[in-house]
Order: sequence, then C-alpha cells, then structure tokens
Amino acid sequence: SSYKKGKLDGNEIIYHSNGQVKTEGSYKNGRKDGRYKIFSRRGQLIKEEIFKDGKSVKVVVDNSPR
Repeated sequence: SSYKKGKLDGNEIIYHSNGQVKTEGSYKNGRKDGRYKIFSRRGQLIKEEIFKDGKSVKVVVDNSPR
C-alpha cells in the first residue's frame, strides 16, 4: 500500500493469517477505485466489484454465502 497526501493511493493486498490473499484492490485519494476482490481463507473468490470514486458501479462476481 502507498499513501499520497495521507490517503491510500494505489494497489493494496491484505492477507489472511494463513497467508492466503484476503482482499485485493486499488485506491485513489483514499477511496476504492477499479477492481476490488474479496477471497475466502482457502483462496476462493467470494466477491469482485468495480468501484469508481469509492462507489460500487458493478458487481462482477458474487459468491457470498446467503
């Protein structure tokens, strides 16, 4: 993760305690911007959304438990 003027800017990857990717996405001026993915502890894609200026504009994949 990198910061610009104190706000998250660029790609960010957060990991589960087991080393698998938990979330992966891009930020611009501290807001989600672009593709944002959420993964299970086993590495399976749970949700993928596209954001613009912090707002969801499209859900690409939604495997969230219901």
